[in-house]
Amino acid sequence: MYARINNPTQDAVEQRIAALEGGIGIRSLVNYPASTTHSQLNEEQLLHAGISPGFVRLSFGVENVKDISADLELGFAAAKL
Repeated sequence: MYARINNPTQDAVEQRIAALEGGIGIRSLVNYPASTTHSQLNEEQLLHAGISPGFVRLSFGVENVKDISADLELGFAAAKL
């Protein structure tokens, strides 16, 4: 499935980073700011902040780049993009 599954070295690195960061920030994340981080803004304020309809934020963690690429391909295929 993914290269990092059953990879004790990668798992140990992720666990150590999680411990150092309080358990946040090591994994990649995709979110929709208009309904999450900027949900308190109206449409005009969103546009002023540079958040247009359909804007999606990608934050990359410490996963292997091949795993991230595979995940994105699966997501785009599921969304039919």
